[in-house]
Amino acid sequence: MKRKKIALIILIVLLAVVAIAYTSNILVKWIIGNAPPVITLIHPMHNQTFYNHTIKFNWTSYDPNGDYLTHAWYADTTSAMNSPNFRAVNVGNKTELNYTFPYDGIWYWKVEVTDNKTIVTSETRSFKVWKYTTNHFPELKDGIVFPSVGTTSTIFTYLVTYYDPDGDLPEYVRVIIDGFEFDMQTTDNVQYYYSTTLPPGEHWYSFVASDGKAVCSLPKQTGPKVYGEGEMYANTPPQITLISPENGEVFTDRNVTFRWSIYDAEDNYVRSELWLYKDNLTAPRKVYEIDPGTTLQLRSGTYYWRICAYDTFTYNLSEVWMFSVEVPEKRCKVSLEPDTTEVYAGDVLTGNIIITNLGEAEVYEIY
Repeated sequence: MKRKKIALIILIVLLAVVAIAYTSNILVKWIIGNAPPVITLIHPMHNQTFYNHTIKFNWTSYDPNGDYLTHAWYADTTSAMNSPNFRAVNVGNKTELNYTFPYDGIWYWKVEVTDNKTIVTSETRSFKVWKYTTNHFPELKDGIVFPSVGTTSTIFTYLVTYYDPDGDLPEYVRVIIDGFEFDMQTTDNVQYYYSTTLPPGEHWYSFVASDGKAVCSLPKQTGPKVYGEGEMYANTPPQITLISPENGEVFTDRNVTFRWSIYDAEDNYVRSELWLYKDNLTAPRKVYEIDPGTTLQLRSGTYYWRICAYDTFTYNLSEVWMFSVEVPEKRCKVSLEPDTTEVYAGDVLTGNIIITNLGEAEVYEIY
C-alpha cells in the first residue's frame, strides 16, 4: 500500500512539471556571430604623387549588422607604421580627413574601422608628397646597434648610413631610443653614430633624418638586451681587430688579401662576415662569409671594408677601413674594314673585323 502511495505521489509530481513546461513561457537567448565591418580606401590612389602638403583622404565603410562605426587614420614613412614619423587621427564616424604633412617624402596610409566588437584594417597604400620638386628625397640604410647584448657598463653604438641624391647635408640625423631622440655625429657626412650606456632591460630603436625639405626613417627594431652588473650574464661580444688591407692602402694588383683577428672571452665559436662597399658607404653592401687570409680579385676603385662577427649570443662590428685598387683595365679595340656607317634593311655587310689587342685577353665575343 505504501509503495502505491509513493508511486502515485511521483506520478503527480511528474505531471505537474510537464504541465508547467507546456504552460510557461521559456526565454531562449540565441547567440549569433557578429559580421565584421567592411572598409574600402578611395583617395589617394596607390603610388599617387601630390605637389602640396595638404591632402584629402577618404574611404567608405559599412556594417552588415547596421552597427555604429568609428575610424582611426594612420600614416607613416614606413609601411610597418612604427617609425618616429608615425601619425594617428581618431576621426570618429567620419569617412574623410584633410591632413597637412610637415615634410616631403614617401608616405604610407591605412584606416582602421570598428563596430566595438571587431576591428578591421584596410590595405596599406603608398603616396608621395613632393612640394619641392627640384629636391630628391634623402635615404637611410643599414641602421644597427652593436653589440646586441651587454650590461649597464657596456658602451652601445648606434650606426646608420645617410644618402642624399642631391648631395645635400642633412638638417638632422637622429636615433630614437625607447621613444627619446638623440642627435647623431659623423666624420664623413655619410655614416652617423651615437654611443651611450643603457639601463637594464629590452630596448628598441629607430632612425629618422631630413634634408630640410623631405623626411625619411627606418622601422622600429628591438635591441639591445641589457643586463644589470649583478645579473647572470656570461657572454661578452667578440672583439675584432682589422689587420689588412690597411686603412688608406693602395694596391696596384687586383688580388687583395683580407686579414683580421677575433678574440672571444668565452671561447665561443665565432662566425665572421666581410662587409665590402665600392666607391662609397651608400653603395650596396656585398657580404662574404670567408676566413681570414682569403684573397679576392677586385676591379679598380675605392673600397670600404669592415668585419661583422657573431658568437651565437650576440654580434659585434669592427671599425671601417678604406683602401683603393689602381690597376689599368685591360681593353681591346674592335674596328671594321671598310667602315660602313650607313646601311639599309636587308643589306648584306661584308668586310674584316680588326681586333687590336690592348690587353691580355685571348678570346673575344662579338655580337
